[in-house]
Amino acid sequence: MEFGIMPGRGERSCIGKARVVRETLEEVGDMTPEIGKAMGDPTQCHRLISRMCDNWNTRDADEFYDKLEKIDNKELQYDVKKAQQDILTKSMGHNPF
Repeated sequence: MEFGIMPGRGERSCIGKARVVRETLEEVGDMTPEIGKAMGDPTQCHRLISRMCDNWNTRDADEFYDKLEKIDNKELQYDVKKAQQDILTKSMGHNPF
């Protein structure tokens, strides 16, 4: 990922943040069908980005984008998958990791 001002950084909503995450993963070819499906559904997308914000301990969009700019693409893909797993685990009645 290139450092500097991230395009789309002005996106404040979960949907906007998801669009930036999705574009980043697509640029490097790391978009999996599961992630694409979650990003395409507004409810799943909101849960996913909210979980990523919780996992990253970000309080606002600026902190979210700061974190997003600092991690590499493999870490981003891992964090998205971890957020998906946390959501699935919680829906089954277990505590996330």
